[in-house]
Amino acid sequence: MMTRTVSSVLMALFAALVTVPQSARSEIHDPAFLAALDENAQLYVADWNAASNAFVNYRFVGAWRQSEGRAANTRACAIADFNEDGHDDIAVGRSQFYQSGGFTLFLNDGTNGFVRQEAAMLSVMAEDWLQEMTAADLDRDGHVDLLAHGDTGSLTFFQGDGAGHFKAQVQDGFEWRSRGLDTADFDHDGTNDLVRAAYSSGNLRYYKGLGDGTFAGYAQIADVGDDPYAVTAGDFDRDGHSDVMANAGSSGNITFLKGLGDGTFAAGTAVPTLDINRHSAFDAYDFDGDGDLDIVTTTYDAKSILFFRNDGTGTNFAAAVTVGATPNNVMCISAPPHPAHERRRLR
Repeated sequence: MMTRTVSSVLMALFAALVTVPQSARSEIHDPAFLAALDENAQLYVADWNAASNAFVNYRFVGAWRQSEGRAANTRACAIADFNEDGHDDIAVGRSQFYQSGGFTLFLNDGTNGFVRQEAAMLSVMAEDWLQEMTAADLDRDGHVDLLAHGDTGSLTFFQGDGAGHFKAQVQDGFEWRSRGLDTADFDHDGTNDLVRAAYSSGNLRYYKGLGDGTFAGYAQIADVGDDPYAVTAGDFDRDGHSDVMANAGSSGNITFLKGLGDGTFAAGTAVPTLDINRHSAFDAYDFDGDGDLDIVTTTYDAKSILFFRNDGTGTNFAAAVTVGATPNNVMCISAPPHPAHERRRLR
């Protein structure tokens, strides 16, 4: 009887130790991966392999159907755990010729295999086609949201419920002809803020987050070039403050803007080691686990995906490593969320 009681207690203790509360499951993640979407709405993925310290298994995953917007200029995707099952998923935006905007989800099956979630397709965006999209908790409810914009002066906040469903809210009044955008807590107030770039003017602007998915008026950061599709935020120099990296457009010139921790930025510094002499899109994540954010880049009409290792300064990167190629021009790439996006799921 004593043996049976002790065994039962031990089994109960073991079960308690190995059972992960649902609120903490979203902090469990599979090997990191990148996702790239070409301009014919074809989605490609590559996994990071820690043992080889390199990307492996570059592959085609899926696409929009022709009837749903598989046409041209699909330029928006984002990675995050949208249904809070502990596995990062992919949101994929609609194209130029289906101007209801919107997106659908490819849910991770737990092995970095992705299954299109038919019911998740959302087409309520009062916008032109999606130019850029990013994922973060923008209303401080513990769930990941999406922020997207098209080729207009509007911004759409897709409020996530933690189960892979979203409600849309449009905020107008932004500079027309949007390009790259990203979010981070630039002023350390616990709320994600926004940086957004625009075509022709080259303006890169900072918008303070209000904690409900909307943003206050802008503060000018810099003119980073006339067609800045590539904008990403993160702590590239490891000083504890979120910075911004931006591409000028067809010149390929890259500017690093050091965040000062209060929503302001130092003057821009050129980053020639990231300059690919053409349009690009990029995102950041510490793929190699050395403590600093690396860059993954698409090369637009060169139709390839590149990986750049950061040396920790934010202004110097190792030579590009080719991850894969696409059959069509490619202007969309996403990496997993990192601490600059304040990915807090526990409440």
